[in-house]
Amino acid sequence: MFNTVRGKLLVLLSGIAAAAVLLACVSFVLYDRVSYAEKKRATLGVLAESVAGAVYGPTAFGDPDSARYVLHTFAAESTAELAGVYDTEAKPLATWTRAPQDALPETLPSAEKAAQYADGHLVLVQPIEKDGQRVGTLYATFATDDITERLLRFATIAAAVLGVSTIVAVALAFWGQRFFTPQVTALAAAATRVSESKAYDVRVAKISNDELGKLADSFNEMLKAIESRDAQLAEHASGLEATVAARTNDLRQRNEAIRLILDNVEEGLVVINTDGTMALERSASFTRIMGSRSEEGQSFSQTIDRVAPGSGDALQCALEQAFEGFLPIEVSLDQAPKLVHTTEARSLRLAFRAIGSAGEGQRVLAIISDVTEAIRRRDQDARQSQLLSAMKHYRDNSTAFLAAIAEARRLVGEATGGALDRVVLLRVLHTLKGNFSVLALQKLADLCHKLESEAIEEGVLSRASARHLEGAWEDFYEDLGKIVGRIDVPMLQVSRAEYDEVAAAIGPRLAGKAQQIFERWGMDPTRPRLEQLANEVERLARREGKEIQVVIEDEVAYVPQTLKWIWNTMPHLVRNAVDHGLSGAAGTPREPARITLACTRSQREVTFVVADNGKGIDWERIREKGQAAGLPTATPSDLYEALFHDGLSTKDTADATSGRGVGMAAVRQLAREHDATLDIESALGTGTVIRIRTSVAA
Repeated sequence: MFNTVRGKLLVLLSGIAAAAVLLACVSFVLYDRVSYAEKKRATLGVLAESVAGAVYGPTAFGDPDSARYVLHTFAAESTAELAGVYDTEAKPLATWTRAPQDALPETLPSAEKAAQYADGHLVLVQPIEKDGQRVGTLYATFATDDITERLLRFATIAAAVLGVSTIVAVALAFWGQRFFTPQVTALAAAATRVSESKAYDVRVAKISNDELGKLADSFNEMLKAIESRDAQLAEHASGLEATVAARTNDLRQRNEAIRLILDNVEEGLVVINTDGTMALERSASFTRIMGSRSEEGQSFSQTIDRVAPGSGDALQCALEQAFEGFLPIEVSLDQAPKLVHTTEARSLRLAFRAIGSAGEGQRVLAIISDVTEAIRRRDQDARQSQLLSAMKHYRDNSTAFLAAIAEARRLVGEATGGALDRVVLLRVLHTLKGNFSVLALQKLADLCHKLESEAIEEGVLSRASARHLEGAWEDFYEDLGKIVGRIDVPMLQVSRAEYDEVAAAIGPRLAGKAQQIFERWGMDPTRPRLEQLANEVERLARREGKEIQVVIEDEVAYVPQTLKWIWNTMPHLVRNAVDHGLSGAAGTPREPARITLACTRSQREVTFVVADNGKGIDWERIREKGQAAGLPTATPSDLYEALFHDGLSTKDTADATSGRGVGMAAVRQLAREHDATLDIESALGTGTVIRIRTSVAA
């Protein structure tokens, strides 16, 4: 029945009719039950009031016989069970019962007027009073069997009505469904025929003009449209092969044009699939750069690792992260290596672009450029620029320059020898970086900064890094030697041994000005050294966008060669003055930023001074940094010691100028090694003065 529209409609209509009749019958029976019970309570309540009025006299005079006679009035009510009169003390005065086994309660349950159903009985309590004077209470109970019988009788009638109504509803529904089921049946039969035989020439007869009739018209129009489309498809099928051939030829021409472009671009282009393998799409330059090891289906990272060992793991990690989709693909690809060096001494620049729609189908285009020649030209330009800077310093002061070169050569040997511990290695690299910066040898200075970072992280220099520094230094040293000749001795024109030999031979015979000139030849001029430091200040100021005045005060002119170590400490002090002392707002509101470089002499002492009028040393900042490093900071002496501790800097981030916490430690170490005194005068807001005092012969 439920497999046809007719059966479903029959059940639906019959069910609705039966439900409506059932609801009406239930409502009627319940209403009669409630209304009849209320009517009975009201009627018997009136009866109780009448009896209470009649029994007032007997009750007032305490006459039980008369009262019992009045109570016999309840015998006329068929549902009355028992009745009784209670005096004012709630004691029975008179009783009437229909059944001998019924008994009146010994005490009145309640003296209040009431008429309520309880435990299958109607209980009435009626005060016996007149003119406001109460003489007793009437108590009576009534059976409720008549209510139950009436309910059953009406329920039986309702069930009969429901049954008859259901039969009538089924008959009417069965008769009425013939007005719309034929059209539905016709539509279903036509749809079945079309589905089984694909005969789109079938049409459905329109039986009615209602919505079902409109549905039949729409169904016929749909079949007509499908029939027309099939005819058109059959017509076009005859020319399909020619169309396919034309489009295939057009596609081939487009592919050839794309291949022509790919074969003529300089960059190597290849598509990387989501599993990390290389697709067929690639440029001719990619095959030329990578060789025969770049076939389709191979892993891109492994292919790169074969030509540039050690780079494949980082590349594989970046590609896996990109295809996982946890981070934006551009962010993941940015973490891939950007420059690799092959075993054939070539440099390859790698770039990556996401192609295709975002999601599982997105792939990556790898762009590989051979930048070997560009890097060689860049290095050559940097090498030439560095050599030009060296020659300028050599021209200005050959003595100071050659001494600095000799000292740098010694420090490079120490740094690359592998015998230094971490602290000393950092000092040496930091000193080299400062000295190279003073000489404007920027390529070497940048390399030292990079190696300094490596030493901080690893504790030592790798052999490859040491060879890199050795090679860069030897290249520079060789280029310089080709221009200035022999530079491997710390002399101007003659060696120290030759000078001492001459001094021993003729020195005692010299006097006056000749003796002064001869002694001066063996000394180090201070003015060029101070000017070299002043140039470093100006270079650093330009790089950091500051305007700084440099004042040179030279009262010495020449110092013994034994004091040449001083010039290795001064770059540290100069860089700290620019980067720390004059950071933020330069100078004071009354005067511009200024650094003073001075050299003074007393009878047996030479003093080298670096002073600035900047913000001064923030000793509270030193205290915070010292406490973080576990250093004593309770007294001014403790803070002074913390200032020279390796690794302590008031800057949070190191850069190429300062921030490693190594410079001041290197200065103090050199001062101690040469029995010199290092003094610092500084307070927050008053500038800083640093003095290095060392003894000399009178």
